[in-house]
Amino acid sequence: MLKKLAYLLFIIAPVVQVYGGCPHCFRVARVKLIEKNGDERTGYIPVYYENISPENERRLSTGDDLKKVLSPLPAAVYFVEKYFSFKEIGNVVIKEDVEKISMEDIEKIIFIRWEKFWGAIHMPYLPREEMMKLRRKKILHVEKVSGQTVDYYLINLNPEIPEEEFKLFVKYSPIEIQDFLRVVYHLTRLSPRRRARKDTTIDMERLKGTIQKALSYIDEGIKELSIPWKNKYIGEYLDSIRHTFQKRREFYSALLSYIESKNTEPLETFINKEIKSDTIKKDIMREINETKEKGTGEVKIIRKIMQIFYKRLSLPDDSVFQKTMKESEIILLIRPWD
Repeated sequence: MLKKLAYLLFIIAPVVQVYGGCPHCFRVARVKLIEKNGDERTGYIPVYYENISPENERRLSTGDDLKKVLSPLPAAVYFVEKYFSFKEIGNVVIKEDVEKISMEDIEKIIFIRWEKFWGAIHMPYLPREEMMKLRRKKILHVEKVSGQTVDYYLINLNPEIPEEEFKLFVKYSPIEIQDFLRVVYHLTRLSPRRRARKDTTIDMERLKGTIQKALSYIDEGIKELSIPWKNKYIGEYLDSIRHTFQKRREFYSALLSYIESKNTEPLETFINKEIKSDTIKKDIMREINETKEKGTGEVKIIRKIMQIFYKRLSLPDDSVFQKTMKESEIILLIRPWD
């Protein structure tokens, strides 16, 4: 994922996106909703730029009927009676309060004013229970991770979690960890056409470089995570990552030894230690030795080894991460922006 996108970009992005063609971006308007059943409610709706031109956005005045302005008219609007603003994370709504109302049930949408509330896809939301915690407790630390289309805000409400410990939890979360995925990605880039030409030097060098970078990342992780923890739940989560990192380090080192010098001993040691099935062990080692004798086929055998160990060397999945957050009073807010 992309890292450290400036917060200012998020603030000015809607202005850029309006004129840059971002149909799924929106600005929130305060409106009076008059329904065909006679009900009248005042609240907020996101107005998407695919339904309003920049000229009409500027010309809108209090009292105008948005049903006569929006084009094409959307099939429904997403209405909420209130939203909440936080200095650290911006504007957020309660998920359960957002209503999808069919345009066929609406008589008029009377425009009142534009809010300083922009976004994309949908209004950022939290479940009611988490929003109540957020309003009731003090926000102690916020870490933001920027992805390709969303920003992730991890929010610490627990005074017993030191800031440095919280930052490590974020750094080694599923949102941020990528070392193993990079190695797998480069394996998928080993072209069959190049293999047919026996021209795998570039690919193998690229894979070698990727593994070396992953090892550097893992070494840093093992060092950072080899400390006592204040929070029990975060400690258990990060200790499990450190344990997996130690296994990955041994695995990557064995792969490097095989790639660089065709030395199979470290790989054989790791396979014997981590795989219980004698049949699988024999099958892998037979293929490794045959490949070594032929002097070709390294790409194929490395790919197979990676597939075998992918699950065995996986980090805690998202459900474990979510459980740890809940136990530790950490909230995750996802804010789409493109």
